[in-house]
Order: sequence, then C-alpha cells, then structure tokens
Amino acid sequence: MNWSQIPHAGSVENDDWYSGLRMPREEALQHRLIQEASPNEITHLPSLPEYHYSPLPENHEFIRVLCLERPRRVLGWPTEIPCASVLCVPLTGGLPFAALSYVWGNASKKCPILLDGCVFWVTESLNGALERFQEQDRTLFIWADAVCINQENPEEKGAQVQEMGNIYRTALVVLAWLGPAADDSELALKSLGYVGRSCLDMPDGPAIQERHDFFSRVLPMGEDKPENTFPTEPAVALFNRPWWSRIWVIQEVVLSRNVHIMCGNSSTEFSVVSSAFTALFELPLLNAQCQNTLSHRIEPLAPIHRCQPRLIDAAIGIGQGTQSLTMTMLRATSFGATDPRDHIYALLGMISDVEELGLVVDYTKPCSDTFSDVAAAILQRQHNFQILSRNRDPKSQQNLPSWVPDWSQPFPVMICDARFPLFSAGASTQKQQLRVEENMLIVRGAILGPVKHLGWSWESINPQDLSNIPQLVRTALGQINSFAGTNCTAYGTLKDLEEAIWRTPIVDTEFGLFGEHGRYNRRATAQVQQVFNELCHSEPTPSVPTEQIKMRYIGATVSQLENRQYFCTSTGHLGLGPLGMRVGDLVCTIIDADVPFIIRAKKGQSVGWFRKRRMTHYKFVGECYVHGIMDGEIWSTDLDAQDLVFV
Repeated sequence: MNWSQIPHAGSVENDDWYSGLRMPREEALQHRLIQEASPNEITHLPSLPEYHYSPLPENHEFIRVLCLERPRRVLGWPTEIPCASVLCVPLTGGLPFAALSYVWGNASKKCPILLDGCVFWVTESLNGALERFQEQDRTLFIWADAVCINQENPEEKGAQVQEMGNIYRTALVVLAWLGPAADDSELALKSLGYVGRSCLDMPDGPAIQERHDFFSRVLPMGEDKPENTFPTEPAVALFNRPWWSRIWVIQEVVLSRNVHIMCGNSSTEFSVVSSAFTALFELPLLNAQCQNTLSHRIEPLAPIHRCQPRLIDAAIGIGQGTQSLTMTMLRATSFGATDPRDHIYALLGMISDVEELGLVVDYTKPCSDTFSDVAAAILQRQHNFQILSRNRDPKSQQNLPSWVPDWSQPFPVMICDARFPLFSAGASTQKQQLRVEENMLIVRGAILGPVKHLGWSWESINPQDLSNIPQLVRTALGQINSFAGTNCTAYGTLKDLEEAIWRTPIVDTEFGLFGEHGRYNRRATAQVQQVFNELCHSEPTPSVPTEQIKMRYIGATVSQLENRQYFCTSTGHLGLGPLGMRVGDLVCTIIDADVPFIIRAKKGQSVGWFRKRRMTHYKFVGECYVHGIMDGEIWSTDLDAQDLVFV
C-alpha cells in the first residue's frame, strides 16, 4: 500500500458546523460586525493605539468572540497582520462560534494583530493559528483565551476560566492547532486518518479478526519500498508536538462534541487520530492474540509503541464530567502548564464534585494557598486519604505544608492506587476526627514504631545495570532476601518470612491484568511466588505457568522499587518506603487510610516513648508498604488512636 497516495486528510472544510461559522464578508459589513478600512488609508504600526478591554457584564454569562476577517498590511511589519473585531455576546443563546485550542508558546516572541483597529500583541503560536483560519472573503467567529479573556485582570480571568468548561461545551467546533506543517506532518495526519477511520468502521468490540486482516493488508512484510512503509517517524513527530502535553487541552477535547486536529493545511477529527493511535499502540497485544502472525509487519512501528501521548489516555478515561477531581487528577498527570495553579483550574470544568468541594478559580490567591485549599477540601469533605499518597519530596512549589501534594508534579508510582484499592491498613472501629487548622492537618492514627534499619535502594544501582533488567531484578531480590533474613523478626515462621520477602518488592500486587470489565489489579497469588523463586535461584521452574507472569513480576518490581528502599521497623516488620527516609522515622497508620505512611517528628521535639505525642508535630515523608499491617492488623489489639498533627 502506497501511503503517500492516500487522499488528503482535510476534513474541517467539509464540516457543516464549521462552515456555518463562516459569514460572507459583505454580509458581516452589512451587520456592522466588521468595519471597512479605507483603501487609501496607510497605517503605521507604531502610530496605532494599543487595544484596551471594555469590561464584561458582571453576571459572568457573557464572553468575547472574535470576528476574524481578512488580514491587513501595515507599515513597520513585514507581513500582513490578522484582523478581527471583538464582540461581547451571551454564552448561551448567543452567536455560534468555534473555540481555538493551541499552545501559547514562547511569551517573549510576540506578533501584532489588529483588534477593532487597535494593536494587540500575541504569541507566534496564536498568530500562526489566526493566519491559518483567516480568509479574504469570509469571516470566522472564533474564541481564543489569550485574546478573549483579559489576562491582566485576575478577577475577570478567574470568572472566565470558571466558565471555560461551558465555553468548550457550547462551541460548535474546537480547532486544535498543532502548528505549521513540518516533519512530513501532512503524510502523518492523512495516514493516521486512514487507519483511524478504518478502525472506527469496524464492528463494536475488540474486532480482533477485522483488525488483523486490515493490518495484514496495509503493513508490508519485511523489506519493501519506502512509500509502502507506514510513516512511523512523521507520526511520532506529530505526537511529540507540545499541544498533546498541555493541561488545558484535556478539557478542550473532553468537553467538545466536535474536535478537529489542524496541522498546517491538513486536518482530521481528533476521534479519528485517537482511534488510529490506540489501534497502532495495541498492535503488540493484537499480535500476541493472533499467534504472532504480525510480528515482522509491526517491527517498524516500535517507536510508536514507545510514544504515548497522555492526552489520548486522559480523554478516553476521564469522560464528560462524570469523575471526581481526585480521579481526574490521576489521569491528568505529567501535563504542562505555564501557571502551576492551572493543574487544578484546568480540570474544574469537567469534574463531578466541583460544587461539593467548593472550589472556585481565584488567580489572586498564591499557588501554595490554592494547593492547600484543594487538599483540605478533599480530606475534610470526602475523607479521601488517597491524596496523601501523592506526596513526594522535594516539592517544586514553595511554602507547601508537608501533607499537601504538589499538584504540579507528575504522579509518583503509588502503592495506593485510587482505581484499584486493595489495602485497608487504617481499618479500625475507632472513629476518625479529621480537621484542618491553620495549615495543620490533625488526624487520628497510631504509630507502629520507628525505622530501625535501611536496606538496598534504587540509587544503589549503576547505569550499566539498566542494560539487563532481569539481572537487576535478581540483584534486588537477593538484597531483600539477605536484608530480611538478618533483620526482620516479626514473622513467626519461615513460611511467613518468605511471604514477606516475595510480596514486598511488588507491594503484594499483580498489576495490569485484563478481565471482563477491563484492566484491574489484585493481590499477588501463588503463581507469583513461583516466579520469585525462579528469579532468585536463576533456575527455570517448570511449574511457572507462563512467561507473561514472569515479565509482569519483573516489570512490577522495577516500577515499585524505583525511588524507594527497603526498611525494617523496630518491631521487625519488612517494608518498602520512599527514598529520603531515615533511621528513626516513624511508621504510622491513619484511621480509614488504605496504606501506612512514613512520618518524621519536627526538629526540636522529643519523640521518646515515655511522653504523649498529642502535641508533637510531624512531617509527611511518604506512603509505604509494610508487610503484616496492610489489612488493619495493627488495630486488632486494644490500641488507642491518638492525634497526629502534620505541618
């Protein structure tokens, strides 16, 4: 199949909704939506007045929309300048419009545009988008945040950002501008369009046979002419563009009913590109289900299998306003934002519990206050202790209490997975009495004891060890075997100690299983112990069911050990905790929390066992796994909870 001869992917020009937003220029002049410039008028850029915003009505139900018209040439700038008039319209029942989705780009590189005859400076990225959509004889009604929101007015910005979810729901079409054509982007987009549409036309469900037949037909077997090879490098370059990693794009894609990906002069629907990427990314799974009959065909696609634009996963998983903020943040990790507060504000338009949490957009509030308010609301109103597992050290934002996650940082690999809760370390009949006072989190919990010994950590490995992951895992398992055998005395029998040793590296979890309702996790089974034994003894064990289980165990071990280290408590329990923990740190369980935590007494305070800890202040270090207390065993005795105060 010759991919270069596929018809152009241009689709937005054929979209009826998009065409409906275009108005003949003469008609726009008649309705006084734009003004005719005098043909003899010579405009000098330095003499043009700067654009100044008129305030929007105070009820926040109005927005600004641009009526984009033909460009104009002005003296003092080498190219024609995009021109638009600014209209104030009601959000509902007003003018139909398109919403622009784009990356702001380098703020230091600015280009002029004309708004109502006045000059306004925008980034090169936005200027390029406006140039793409301007026409000589037709106008376009379009909304772009950098222009339609007064970015210098924090009160207006907060009110308009609060409405952005409704803006993208109301827009007839979202135009996602990836930038000008480059790196064979036209070939990439039309090839992805062909694959995506073909997959969307298949029957609902896995369609395993249909997909196998399709890719057998379009992907060559081994060496072939270059034009017959799927354009992997252009596709990867397209997915590596900054647009895919911007936090605001999630809302813009999730809430709109009609999104078009635009790159240069090419375009296709986001749903089609998403379908194509998902199908290509899952080809190794399809190949395994079809007895590896596609192996030689999919080898050239390996770079795509290593390229995973988070946006597609987030858009599929989040849904339209049906998930909580905590679940949405779990999906929306590792995205970029110019303002760290936008890691919260960019999600408010598509979550189900924004009113319950009482969150409002407020750009007058410092980032530390915004992040603290979110954490306090989730803890106080939902008693959701899973957010404490998001804490990592150090934080990139200043002045955050230790118990407040830095929402701008990527999620760490968590022991406590909000989607698949497996543990109940805080299961107690005693009641939680959580409160937040003056940036202090006060909870009821219990302390198991201090950390007595520290063992092997991920930092102990050499870079060359990464070239042989199975051997690296064998080394790690050998270290834990030796460490636990020497220090961990809490387990009454050899069998109990062996259980602790093989379950701890994978935090007693089998990850990424597939079942009737999709992907899930579960507590580790006896099959996993057989894999552990094989790896530790470097001898094949005939009873190990499949190589797949072995690879899952190796993958889980690497994932869980990274940025963590083994430890042993004074009670002889084996655990896995965060890097940066110290001998003398404390292991605590919090009533109703899923997992235990490593905490540290604030300097200058005694932590002697003879004194009551009610007034001792602690710092959160991170979540941990401690074998033998993950199901609330610590509460099976007559242990009384105490106040734990975190600062």
